[in-house]
Amino acid sequence: METRVKIKKLEKVAGSKFLNLYHILYDADGKEINYYMASRRSIDKLKVTTKERRADVVRIAPYVKKDGKVFAVVTKEYRFPINDYVYSTPAGNIDAGETPEQAAVREVGEEIGARVKRIVKIDDASYSSVGMTDEAIACFVVEVEHFEEAHLEPSEFITYQLVPMDELMHFTNEKVFDLQARLVLKTLAYEWKLKKHNENDLKF
Repeated sequence: METRVKIKKLEKVAGSKFLNLYHILYDADGKEINYYMASRRSIDKLKVTTKERRADVVRIAPYVKKDGKVFAVVTKEYRFPINDYVYSTPAGNIDAGETPEQAAVREVGEEIGARVKRIVKIDDASYSSVGMTDEAIACFVVEVEHFEEAHLEPSEFITYQLVPMDELMHFTNEKVFDLQARLVLKTLAYEWKLKKHNENDLKF
């Protein structure tokens, strides 16, 4: 039998433009539980009260065809919470009025300066760290072309490199990645391994 859990009190503790901290007092079958959660949403749009499951951010696995070969585009980014660089893929918030697809195209242009030629959604809205936040992520695989200058925010320090698709699985195993990027790149590598013997192409 499931425990009956109800919200008794919900309040914002701290916040910034992109992230907020909330305190929630729950009643779990008569037992009070204090809980803190982070969210990109305003207090009136939190999942705990609206029950709305939608993507807040996008994660993209780009690939490019060059000189008859296929390469994954992998980023390397400084991340403030760990004070270090990690390998990753383009990602970012879905702005007001944007669809997840539009956000994915914009983030690819901003972070690696590439134009999206083809886009395929591989996940609608999965939770990123459900014990800490209600943030949900939409994931995409995109074919890109025409690399130009990236348009980074002052707080973004991002470079990118091309990794041959046949080497991508090994690359993700050997380098330090954020988990989301590692998993979406492994999906890309796995799909490539399955399909390259048929059409030597990615069709997702």
